[in-house]
Amino acid sequence: MDAVDHGKHLLAAILPVNGDGGRKELLELALRQVSPEHFADPQQRLLFQMMEWYLENTGTVLPLAAIGDYLRSFPPGTAMQYEEYYRSVQLLGTSPEKFGYHAEQLRELAAERLTAEAFAQGMEILRHGAQDGQDWLKGHAAAREHVLSSLSEVERTLHLQVAPEGDVRAEAMDVMAEYGRRHEQRKLGHAVIRTGLAELDEALGGGMQRGELVLVAGGTNVGKTSLAVDWIWRACVQQGKNVVVFTSETNRLQVRTKIIARHSRHLYAGDSRLPEGLNTKDLRGGNLPDDKTEFLRYTVNHFAESPSHGRCWVAQVPRGATIATLDARLSRISRMFPADLVVVDYLMLLRSDRKRQSRREELSEIVIAAKEMATGYLDGRGVPLVSPWQMNREGVKNAGTTRDRFTTEDLAETAEASCTADIILGLLPDGIEEAGKHGRETPVKIGTVKVRDGERLRDQMRLIVDYATCYFQPRQSGGDALAMDFGSPA
Repeated sequence: MDAVDHGKHLLAAILPVNGDGGRKELLELALRQVSPEHFADPQQRLLFQMMEWYLENTGTVLPLAAIGDYLRSFPPGTAMQYEEYYRSVQLLGTSPEKFGYHAEQLRELAAERLTAEAFAQGMEILRHGAQDGQDWLKGHAAAREHVLSSLSEVERTLHLQVAPEGDVRAEAMDVMAEYGRRHEQRKLGHAVIRTGLAELDEALGGGMQRGELVLVAGGTNVGKTSLAVDWIWRACVQQGKNVVVFTSETNRLQVRTKIIARHSRHLYAGDSRLPEGLNTKDLRGGNLPDDKTEFLRYTVNHFAESPSHGRCWVAQVPRGATIATLDARLSRISRMFPADLVVVDYLMLLRSDRKRQSRREELSEIVIAAKEMATGYLDGRGVPLVSPWQMNREGVKNAGTTRDRFTTEDLAETAEASCTADIILGLLPDGIEEAGKHGRETPVKIGTVKVRDGERLRDQMRLIVDYATCYFQPRQSGGDALAMDFGSPA
């Protein structure tokens, strides 16, 4: 089948047959999964637009008799032509069960067609120049910009997801059933992603919820990525959750090394042979003493083989990537397993889908798209999305001297981050105690800058962080040792 055949079968699954009124629920689903641009045949495109128009005005599926009303202003004979085409589609009698297959194929073929058009137009701009709206584009830079922007749009249309809707007043039983499910999950610790910091989790209503955009903000080198790694590890190992990590600032191999180092700190807490775990610096540089190699092997095997651990998928973000790029990858990964936590390190290094007049406008678009990605994941199921964010210099200076905490005004580059994010946490060095007092460990503090659905911490939480293993814990608390469940190294 080609795109025209799939389009015709999709419409046939919706239109009335033998006076049955058609399938309104499939039309509503189609309007959320495909757009008129997905149809390769102009007749199908206009028929789909008519169906959308009629549904909006009457709440029912377009009948044959209504075509003339829509096409009254068109040239003579147009209505008759579309009435004939309508009948030919009805005759297919496509089963509703085939609807999903045809919708998916329609998106795939449209993406193939639009991709070819993007590259063809890019070559035209490169070689001869081309008109794009009011702009004349020419040269390799303009060609690349056009292709990247067009491909981002292709990714967006290819991965359109179902956006749930309905009358809440008619969903009383669903509301109670959903609450019961969440209540049971809460008791079992399944409904949220916990940070491992009890006071913070309590303020967040148990932890990070599905659909929330969480920004970990601070100055340079304060440990934003290290805190994200700690949460990645805690979600995967302690909570058995599936985690997907998109990294652009840090190389994928470095992230992998940090996660293994964090696991070693967990395994050997309280063990005099390796109480501080394996240093990331030694792993990255290949500097482990010979007598420590077995500890590395055991750590790697334990992380890989324990059946209670979730998936930990780390993807390197290509240069020039957009949220649409990440959304497409996440959609592909979700065919293997559903993600319970997504970490993007970090949003400020991504590009917007379209070139804007300023970087501030681009970042605003990126933040909004990231929030949409978090809420729309898996047809509205949602997933917590965490990303580091930078605080501006003045904010870092004031928070470290006069205010002792961050405000939303300290966020770098865009006010959209403070408006769109559900949770903003501020991470600061804690200068109360002199450096070096704790050896490899450093005092820091974390506070809630914004919590949309929860409570803000009254005081900053004072923490100890070991950057060598991305290990965070409240000041003066104990370790988090794990009972080894299959033989430790000799």
